[in-house]
Amino acid sequence: MSNPATPTFLQRLNVPAGGYAHNAWFTPDNNYMMTTEETSGKTVKHWDISDLGNITLVSEVLAPDGIAHNAHIKREYSYVSHYGDGLRIYDLSDPNNVTEAGYYDTFPGPAGGFEGNWGAYPFLTTGKVLVSDRATGLYVVQFDGAVDADALDPKSPADLKAYSDYNTPSEMTLSWTDPIELVDG
Repeated sequence: MSNPATPTFLQRLNVPAGGYAHNAWFTPDNNYMMTTEETSGKTVKHWDISDLGNITLVSEVLAPDGIAHNAHIKREYSYVSHYGDGLRIYDLSDPNNVTEAGYYDTFPGPAGGFEGNWGAYPFLTTGKVLVSDRATGLYVVQFDGAVDADALDPKSPADLKAYSDYNTPSEMTLSWTDPIELVDG
């Protein structure tokens, strides 16, 4: 938006049998958009928006728990918070056939409801993805598809551990193994 004081309406999107419209994120080329509805049983939808006069639903996905919260897109992958089914990473390289590339389940309990993975942040250059779980805390996971680092940067530290005994809330013990290789091997 070039002038925030005067936004311009471009197009309204009608979601078939839609739920609660919650989140939308665009691909880097702005030709596709992924939406979530944060409503039980409503799919994560991938739209072709290259022609705003002819917006087309091209693919849908949904983890088994049936509730998606937020989607964020980095390059050809979407990182979707799926509450009780954790982080789901979807490959968008074929926009008409979105497939799951990986996942990490943060919630040990049964799926259903709004407990579990609430957010994911894939925008670190190292390939680390931050995952927040409403019940069990913060997770740091590695996904090679998220790496934006220079080939001569060191790989990410391994075996990252954080510990707090909760008796001293201002202290936390961190440990990790330093990398011995560069991103390019």
